[in-house]
Amino acid sequence: MDGFSYFNACEVPLGSVSGGVAWKVSELDWSAVPGDKRGYFTRGDVLWCETTNATASVTFEGTAIGFMLTAGPDAGDLEVSVDGGNFTPVRLRANYGRLHYPYTVMLADGLASGRH
Repeated sequence: MDGFSYFNACEVPLGSVSGGVAWKVSELDWSAVPGDKRGYFTRGDVLWCETTNATASVTFEGTAIGFMLTAGPDAGDLEVSVDGGNFTPVRLRANYGRLHYPYTVMLADGLASGRH
C-alpha cells in the first residue's frame, strides 16, 4: 500500500488562504473569460489572482497539498515552497486549446506527516 495515498484527504476552506488584497475568493464572471468552459465546473466561489508576483500562504496538515481548478490558456504559473524549502514551479495552463478544463494539481506530496 502507498503510505502517501490521498485516502484521508480533506478540503482546506478557500478563506483560509492568506494573500492580501491581490488574492480574492469570489464567483467569477465566466462570461467575461474568453474561451470555452464546461458549465458544471464554473459554479461557485474560486480563489483567484490577476497580479504578477503576488504571494499567498496556507497552513495545512498531512503529507500533501493540491487543489482542483478549471484552467485554460489564460492561467498563470505558481512557484511553491513548503516549510521554507526551495521554490518549485507549477504550471497551471491547460493545453486544451481554448477550453478551460477542470483538473487537479498537486503542489507538494510525499511530505512528512504533520502541520506545514
